[in-house]
Amino acid sequence: MLFSRISGRNLPYPERSAHRSRNTEKRNIPAEKTFCVFPHDVRGKIRLGFLALWMAALLPFPAKSAERKGSPAPERQLTPESIVRISRIEVDPARLPEYLALVAECGRASMAEEAGVRMMFSMQEKAHPERITILEIYADPEAYGHHIRSAHFRKYKERSLEMVRKLELLDQIPLVPEMKMK
Repeated sequence: MLFSRISGRNLPYPERSAHRSRNTEKRNIPAEKTFCVFPHDVRGKIRLGFLALWMAALLPFPAKSAERKGSPAPERQLTPESIVRISRIEVDPARLPEYLALVAECGRASMAEEAGVRMMFSMQEKAHPERITILEIYADPEAYGHHIRSAHFRKYKERSLEMVRKLELLDQIPLVPEMKMK
């Protein structure tokens, strides 16, 4: 009676008994005790849906790249030769907008043009906007040397010289070298 209340249809008992499975007929279970709340065509769709979900759960989904498998591509991994550095910079607040444009330009160019630059991530403190922190990761010392000789870095260094009040370069040792951004 549950389906007839939901659908507003009144199904007589003979139609309900048509929905019995072969197992209930073999075991001589009365039709009244095997009543299904769904008509036959809906039950089939439900069974197909559950079958599709079950099959999907069993199928392995291939990874699209080496990064999806849990390890970065070999050329992107950190090695003992990699340089990881944090640059802490304090900028003259009066020249802050000019400096932010300059550091963004240099960071974008470094990531786009230099294969050995793994990360150039600039951040600004919320409480003290004049304090900038840059996470720099280079593949090796040669990549770092190439970076500091690049035209965009020299332009950044020359133009920012008078804007920077304090500069700290802190070399780091990665604790989990295989860690990456998602």
